[in-house]
Amino acid sequence: MSPLRTKGGGTTCKTLVDLSIHIHPVCEDNSDNDVHIFSGVVAANLTLTYNQSDMLTVQFTIYAQPTDEGYGIVGAGYLTQETLYGPTTGTYKPVPTTTE
Repeated sequence: MSPLRTKGGGTTCKTLVDLSIHIHPVCEDNSDNDVHIFSGVVAANLTLTYNQSDMLTVQFTIYAQPTDEGYGIVGAGYLTQETLYGPTTGTYKPVPTTTE
C-alpha cells in the first residue's frame, strides 16, 4: 500500500496560482483524447473516508481562466496529423510515422 499523508488546518494563507494544465491518458500513443487548459486554478475538495477495500478518491475542480488563446483544447493538438503533447516544451509535436 502507498503511504498516505493528510495535513489539515494551518495558519498560513495560500494564494491560488494559475497553471497550465495538461491531462493525457497514460496508455494513449497520441493526443487525441487529451485535455489542455491554458490557464487554470485548481481547487481540491477533500472529504476523506478511507478504508482498505475502497479506492481513495480525491475530487479536483479546475477553474479555467480566460487567455488570448481561449480556455483550452479537448482532443488533438493539430487537426491535420497525429500529435503528442511534450510536457517539457509545452507544445504539441507530430507523432513520428513508422514504416513496416
